[in-house]
Amino acid sequence: MLQFIYGLGALSGFALQNILFKKVMEKSSPVRAITYRSSIISFLLILSSLFFVSSFAIPQNLYPVLLFEVIIGAAALLMFFTALKRGKAAVIGALAQMFVLVVIIIGVFVFGETLSLLRWMGAGILVLGGFMVAFEKFSLKELKLEKGTIMVMGTILGWGIYYSYIKDVVTGVGPFYASVLLETGIFIAILLYAFIRKEKLGMPRKGMGNCVIGGGIAITIATLGYTFSVEAVGIVLTAMMVAAVPVVNAIFARIFLKEELSKVKYASIVLLMVGLMLIAAG
Repeated sequence: MLQFIYGLGALSGFALQNILFKKVMEKSSPVRAITYRSSIISFLLILSSLFFVSSFAIPQNLYPVLLFEVIIGAAALLMFFTALKRGKAAVIGALAQMFVLVVIIIGVFVFGETLSLLRWMGAGILVLGGFMVAFEKFSLKELKLEKGTIMVMGTILGWGIYYSYIKDVVTGVGPFYASVLLETGIFIAILLYAFIRKEKLGMPRKGMGNCVIGGGIAITIATLGYTFSVEAVGIVLTAMMVAAVPVVNAIFARIFLKEELSKVKYASIVLLMVGLMLIAAG
């Protein structure tokens, strides 16, 4: 039973991060919020690497892939936080998980992978659930998108590409060191973006410090939990546990942000979870 704690930590951490940084962005821009997030997770991962990383060498052939992943990861994260600021956390957090569809498309058409019937069924359910979550109104006369949906589509594409090619970095340096390099690289990329845009960075606004620290710790726990869960119970079981992120995200949004969704929306989010679990199980 104890081996599942890592996966549950990853599940809770990923969902809680969305809620806490949604609160932070009530008084901050997406760029500042990401800077807070990335500074904390980078510091904690670098500190942890002193205990869990035996070699800090990076193979030379990995640098181009690493740079590509950092740029894509930073862009996707920026679009996600922008969408999170504009829309409901429950909706945006759920839709973002549809990046799995892009991973499937790249896997099939670029890497030549074959999918089981179960995974095709999961993909279909994921598309249906995502469609139902994305639209605020389903009237035949008017189809109105939820706020932030257009921006999160960029995140879905970006994370789909990011997670399709991340295996090259993981294979080259191991899962933990890969997390350290990628998260630190994304932090540096966001700082450069802020500098180019002349974005004013500084300490969190009054009353937001606890949310910033809590969100940073939550995503660190999620990252470490996911890594150790894969080692403890395997990729499939870990992915199936983390597939519940849309549901937990919606629950947290209801409790902490007082977000209310229709019954159709909650059912759609459950559909997303089912689709993700079928893909993981297939």
